[in-house]
This record gives sequence, structure tokens and C-alpha cells, in this order.
Amino acid sequence: MIKVHTSLNENHLEEIENVLYDLYPHNWSILYKNQTKIYELVGYFKNISETELEISQFNKCTPFTTDINFEYSTIKNEDWKNSYKKHFVPWNLNDFHFIPTWRENEFKNIHSNQKLLIDPGMAFGTGNHETTKLCLKYLIQNLQKPCSELLIDIGCGSGIIALTASLIGFKNVHAVDNDDEAVKNTLINAQLNQIDDIVVSKKCLGELESTNKFDVVFSNIETSTLIQNASILCNLVNKNGKLILSGILKNESSNIHQEYVKLLNEMKINFELISEDMNEWNLSVFEFR
Repeated sequence: MIKVHTSLNENHLEEIENVLYDLYPHNWSILYKNQTKIYELVGYFKNISETELEISQFNKCTPFTTDINFEYSTIKNEDWKNSYKKHFVPWNLNDFHFIPTWRENEFKNIHSNQKLLIDPGMAFGTGNHETTKLCLKYLIQNLQKPCSELLIDIGCGSGIIALTASLIGFKNVHAVDNDDEAVKNTLINAQLNQIDDIVVSKKCLGELESTNKFDVVFSNIETSTLIQNASILCNLVNKNGKLILSGILKNESSNIHQEYVKLLNEMKINFELISEDMNEWNLSVFEFR
């Protein structure tokens, strides 16, 4: 296992976060070291050839005129497992807990429908990123009730949104992603939590045009894709349904609002727009009327 790392200029954090979001799924993490007050970009890769390829791809995506240089080190597999686990800690929203599998024993007394066990794999997180956390916050605080509504999680990644929805009472849940590893990871996490009633599939957004409509649509993907596929996403939502969009940088939210407000007005759909920011990220919710 190869570890690479470099210190980051705090003024470049937003640009680096944008690059990592474009590259998702990936094996990079941004860490903040309290002792030194320094931000660090860290990546873990299987071998040197994969490392060089990922660094090259990363540098091509940055807006900087010179490449970022990294320090390399080789770590044993066991050291990798322990290092990796340091980046993922349990967290909660209200009374609902998100728990990495290696910390499961600490939460034995919490009822199974109030916790989600997550094995993030090498490329998928535990929901700590703001884009996912905003979705989960809206889901848990606004939709927590047993219901038979249809819900779809588009760009499901680890499956954390779809699986949480199932645990809090949604009976008809679909999770889709265009990445094989995401689909595999979602199925693994469903099995970990003994959830066998969600539909997990590999699909692109364009393939959803002919699917059934849903009462709740989550789409946590990059802004450009949300704009390009606005018509598809809006047409997936049932009357009186909710369209929840994430993966949006705060300074791009006005572009999303302009595009979707115009489209929904053309479709003669009444709606209420709810917008919430968390650090540099935005969640935009269109509640159809």
C-alpha cells in the first residue's frame, strides 16, 4: 500500500474540494491537524503505478499552473487498515447514529432502526462530507415517519441515504449509481444492516426517464450534471413530491435555482424552494404542490 500526502494552502481548499468532487469516487482525504493547524491532502493506493496514475489525474484537474508535489511512503496492509479507520468516526443526527463497522460494539445498546452500520470501502465515505450530511439532515428531520412513499437515491455511493430511508420507515426505496463499485458497496452495507427490501441497480440518469415516478427524489451529484439533467429529474417526481438536490457549491446554487425555477414554471408545477448551506456546500429542495 502506498501513502502520499502534501500540505495544503488554506486559500486553495475550495479549489481542491472541487477537484475531489469531480474525481469522486476516489481514495483522497483532506485532513486537518489540530496540533500544527495545517490542512493535508492524503491518498492511499494499492501500488506505485496506481499512485502515479491517480496523482497525474488529480493534477490535470487542478486550476493551478504547476503540479502539486507529494511525499510518498510505503505502509503494511495492517498499518493501512488502522490508518484508514482513523478518518472515519461515528457521528449522529438527532437520535440516529452512523457507525463504521469497526466501532459497532460501542453502540450495541442502540436500537437497530436508530443506527446504520457503514463499511465505507476504499472509495466511499460514512456520510461526513457536507453534501451527504445535508441530505441526511433533511431526510431525518423532515421525512422521519413510516410511510409507503416511493424514494429514490440517485448517485447512491455507499447507499447511506437509501439505507437510512429504509431504516426510518420508507418501504419502497431505490438506490442507483452509474459506478459498479458504488452498487457493490451499497449492497454490502444493506447486508450489514439486514436490509433486504431496497432495489439497488446500476443506471445512468438518462436511463431513468422511463421509470416510475417517485414521491421523494434525492440526487447528490455535481452541479453541471444536475443542470444538464434537470428535465429528467423533475419528471421523476410525483405530484406533491420532493426533489432534493445536493453536490452543489454554495456559489453555484443560484445557477441551480434559476434553471429549476424556470423549468418548473414552464411545467406549470407549483413548488416551494428550500435552500440550506453547510460551509461551502448547498442543499436545494423543491417541494412540489
